[in-house]
Amino acid sequence: MKKGTEFGIDMKSWNTGEKFRGVKMIPLGVHYIFYSAVSDTGDTAPRTGFFHNFKRAEVLVKKWDNKNERISTEVINESEVVKLKDNMKALDNFFRALSI
Repeated sequence: MKKGTEFGIDMKSWNTGEKFRGVKMIPLGVHYIFYSAVSDTGDTAPRTGFFHNFKRAEVLVKKWDNKNERISTEVINESEVVKLKDNMKALDNFFRALSI
């Protein structure tokens, strides 16, 4: 995700930095995840998003499509998700904690 992109969950939003890789500590239940791509001149695209019902200990993995500046519709295979789960401690500093 490009630096400066607006990213949020429910009523919280942030502008992403270079290290941003996602959000952690999301409470169980249905949440609205959204983003707005930002141009080099600072113009913001319309907000795009989706709803997701988070379950206990769930890890939701999505990839960013740089060409189209959106979250990819590509299905992430289970082996890639397992690899990310196994590496969570090393990635922890790249995730923003959601405080509601």
